Amino acid sequence: MSALMVNRFSFDRLLLETERSYSRSNHIRIIQDCQEALQQCPTLIARVDTLVHNNGLSSRLICLGGTVGIRYEGKGYNIPVDIWIPEPYPGYPPLVYVTPTPNMYIASEKCAYVDTSGLVMLPYLAHWDPSSYSIAGLIGVLVSVFSANPPVFSKSTCTTTKPRATTTTASLPVSPSSNGRQKKRSPPVQANSAEEEHRRELVTLVSEKVQQKLEDMEQRSRKEISQLAESRQALQKASEAIQEGIDSIAVSRVEAEKEASNVEKTLNDTRKWLRENKHLKGELNIDDIIIFPDSVQRKIVQYRATDAALQDALFLLDEALERGLVEVSVFLKEVRRLAKEQYKCRGMIQHLSRQRRNFSS
Repeated sequence: MSALMVNRFSFDRLLLETERSYSRSNHIRIIQDCQEALQQCPTLIARVDTLVHNNGLSSRLICLGGTVGIRYEGKGYNIPVDIWIPEPYPGYPPLVYVTPTPNMYIASEKCAYVDTSGLVMLPYLAHWDPSSYSIAGLIGVLVSVFSANPPVFSKSTCTTTKPRATTTTASLPVSPSSNGRQKKRSPPVQANSAEEEHRRELVTLVSEKVQQKLEDMEQRSRKEISQLAESRQALQKASEAIQEGIDSIAVSRVEAEKEASNVEKTLNDTRKWLRENKHLKGELNIDDIIIFPDSVQRKIVQYRATDAALQDALFLLDEALERGLVEVSVFLKEVRRLAKEQYKCRGMIQHLSRQRRNFSS
């Protein structure tokens, strides 16, 4: 079983190696609890390893493996353990296994909280409370329980109990801490350590490259999001301008319809007059007909003719827009220009009409 060994400050890479076994919403809690546990018990090392469940399925999980120090009968000992962080953590308690080395055996008859497979079953785990319990608190309970009843003993210290073969990952042996030293590892273990160190360097290199690619992807995504936001803002402004133009066109159309009604009335009156005065055809000079009694009336008629022409132009522009013969920008520009001229023309008509009434009075 291969494992990726990491220090306690590399949990970001460690979580990446778990192949998304954990929910992202729990990452901060997992990192905080693991770092707190490693600070409390420096003899533990965080790694990513494969755990095979009872149903045969396997998961890539974080494991805090190593030893926890205890005091038994006045002497210090190191108990090898593996603390697995399950997928739903902290909603589900950690899985704790005692992992004896080949020169140890599990004394399950002396420690009621450890079965023959090394699984640790504590009330602390059975009544796990995510809001108040943590891995560091679990380690404290393990130290207290194991100090009272150690779960493993060295085979050389007891010959009456039949040794038990283990298949778990090797950890630090039980050894007194009073002499300040631990037993030296055999050459095969050193070879495995060198191989593990090489594997760790390779995985670290790959993790750094993956992290760099993820950062590049994040930067590109942020840039694209910024561009999309700018495009959306520009489209919003264009939409507002178009809506403003549509509103202006609607107002102009109402006015044009009103003027068209006036023109239609004038045209009907003219046709009626022509029918009534048909007998005068050929007897009157057209120039004499359009002679006005004064210059003010002449100007009023001229401005009315100009106003009618402008209104016709606006009406034709409206039809051209509906048929797609003119662009919106050109339409709006011409409508504003013609409307401005029409406004001035109508203003002069009103002014001259008041002036003529004053003269008449």
